[in-house]
Amino acid sequence: MRFSIETFWIDLVLFNPLEVDVNLANLTVVVQEADSLDSSSLPVCVELETVHEITLAAKELLTVSIHTRQLCQAQKFKVSRCRYQPSQAVPHL
Repeated sequence: MRFSIETFWIDLVLFNPLEVDVNLANLTVVVQEADSLDSSSLPVCVELETVHEITLAAKELLTVSIHTRQLCQAQKFKVSRCRYQPSQAVPHL
């Protein structure tokens, strides 16, 4: 039996509650095996896109699609969290 690589997207909804624009770098999601309780348990068969930079305007609601490829057959996983780096300091309000 031959397995084909499955490509799909994980939609991540972001909201900026601040009154200023926020820049994020290296935005991605963290996944783990569905049955695992260990949050560091990453499936080796999942390839995830990293969005290198994104700007959220003040009070903006934005959906970002993370390109994902499942590289092996019948592996269940869950999204445990998203990860990013602030690319600039947020001014004091």
